[in-house]
Amino acid sequence: MVPTTVTLLDALPRTANDKLDHRALPEPETPAAGTADAPVGAADPHTEVIRVLFADLLGIGDPVAPDAGFLDLGGHSLLAARLAARIRETFHADVSLADVFRTPTPAGLAALVRAQEAESAAGVPDPDQDTVIALPRTGDLPLSPAQQRLWFLHRLEGPSATYNIRSPSASKGPSTGTPSRWPCTT
Repeated sequence: MVPTTVTLLDALPRTANDKLDHRALPEPETPAAGTADAPVGAADPHTEVIRVLFADLLGIGDPVAPDAGFLDLGGHSLLAARLAARIRETFHADVSLADVFRTPTPAGLAALVRAQEAESAAGVPDPDQDTVIALPRTGDLPLSPAQQRLWFLHRLEGPSATYNIRSPSASKGPSTGTPSRWPCTT
């Protein structure tokens, strides 16, 4: 828990019993942290849209500053997930919750969105996404560990019909027609 403001005092106010007088403490001055000091048209359109998204999600009347941190303004993980979803909807960019925590400022997120747009325009594949590349087969594929075990057991024991026999509990007895514990050998 980090306080939003710190007020320095020469001395703490005391009561007659030499205890701290809470009522005599001055009200802390809350700075308008994160409000826009720069003119609205000073940044690029991506930053402006993300500034408005920040203000909308955090319930701030004015757009936030381009370098204001999302968590510093009162954001939390659920709001960060909403912010990532709104950025994805607005820009059709792949912005995750981790991206919001890595770059929690409107300017940083706008730069991320611009970089993704530049990559998609240049045709560069995204290294974070799983892409399947077909490789030519030049020879036999190696056996998996389970296949190696079966091959070893087959070589050790010889051919067996073990895997082809029905379960012993499901077989029926020879004359009674009731299930028996052992398979019929006739």
